[in-house]
Amino acid sequence: MLNNEQNIKVWNIINSKSVNLCRLLRKKIFDYCKEVNKTQRDLIMMDMVRRVECNAYSIMVLSKSSLQENGSTYLKLPVGLLLRTCMSDCLMGLYVSLLLQEELVQFVQSLNEDYVRSLLPRVDVYKDKILELGFTDEFIESMYMLQLEDKFCKYLSFDETTNEFTNIAMWNVKKGKAITIKRIVEVLRNNQYTAEVSRRLYAYYKYFSQYEHFSESGYGDTLADFDKDNVSFEKALECLISGMYMLLENIKISSEILPNS
Repeated sequence: MLNNEQNIKVWNIINSKSVNLCRLLRKKIFDYCKEVNKTQRDLIMMDMVRRVECNAYSIMVLSKSSLQENGSTYLKLPVGLLLRTCMSDCLMGLYVSLLLQEELVQFVQSLNEDYVRSLLPRVDVYKDKILELGFTDEFIESMYMLQLEDKFCKYLSFDETTNEFTNIAMWNVKKGKAITIKRIVEVLRNNQYTAEVSRRLYAYYKYFSQYEHFSESGYGDTLADFDKDNVSFEKALECLISGMYMLLENIKISSEILPNS
């Protein structure tokens, strides 16, 4: 039987904390828009701030909807998925804040390589987009790869081993050293400043991964009443807020140190 009273209480807490987090992050975003001397490092960290703010806003909307449904836990699944993404983005932002400039350049390069590599299998998405134009598959693939060659040529290399000379099969993407979430957390844990918050963020990231990766054993948690769950959503949000405060402290905004600002 649903514990509506307890569920409503927790949804109210989730709503309140997500609202406060959105306000905090949105103010930082607006302040940074006025910044003149933007660095690549700060821009990447601000991208993480914007992603977390957007997902926190979605949590706010979903919690409000759940309150209107008398505390139903139906929307716990997407809220858990959003929290997982927020934890991941916060960890990445903190990781970027610690990198030396040379390491930052390599990190950005690795992320770009991963992005371009993901573009090759996406040709069918492009085909669906322009399906009504009536072009042949071969012509669409040619158009798609020409766009990739124009924009991402430095990441592409010709595959000399292939016998298939189609537009997709003939290309490889240069592969550098992959940066995994595990590696990010290892670096953060070795830093005295970020060790504790990164440990907690990663724990919640791993917990909400059960929402991302289905199993019969874990799926019931996504529907359980909050008082029967294995996680405190309130504590999860508090952990995220602590991590985001730490991230914001590393983003330089010159207007913050001006008198009367």
